[in-house]
Amino acid sequence: MKGIVADCLKKLVAENFGIEKWTKIMKMSGLNPDKSYAITDDVDDELILKLFDNTCQVSGLSFEQACDVFGKYWVGSYIPKRYPDFYTDVKSVKEFLLKLDNIHSTMTKRLENAKPPKHSYKWKNENTLMMGYESNRDLIELFIGAVKGAARYFEDEIAVRKINRQEVEIDFIL
Repeated sequence: MKGIVADCLKKLVAENFGIEKWTKIMKMSGLNPDKSYAITDDVDDELILKLFDNTCQVSGLSFEQACDVFGKYWVGSYIPKRYPDFYTDVKSVKEFLLKLDNIHSTMTKRLENAKPPKHSYKWKNENTLMMGYESNRDLIELFIGAVKGAARYFEDEIAVRKINRQEVEIDFIL
């Protein structure tokens, strides 16, 4: 994964739980607590997952809860500050999600070695989207957290249901 994920997790933990908790998480992960990650750094997927697991231990959150908190912060705070152009002319969670695969394509051009997930879209009906998630990382929970975070950011109501490890159903509630 890219260092942007580790940097976001650090900021999230520091702001919500305190920097001393991040120091503890880093030590539990076998890392120097003063280590920082640049957004362009290539970071081993297993290390990122270890940071998430240790964040769960320190915070008392389940993995799914941590993914929801991360998704809310990622989409609602971290990314809008770094990449405000991704939100230009986007007025709803539906518009944002339909733009997500293009955003990820842009990121692969901006960040060397970036491998964000790819998405597919199939409408079940006018208010229900079947959204595919294709990634070697198998982090559908993190994707669901980001979808929920996008809904919170745009103040839209949705219901998300995991169909399997590669697909979610999203109901846009009017």
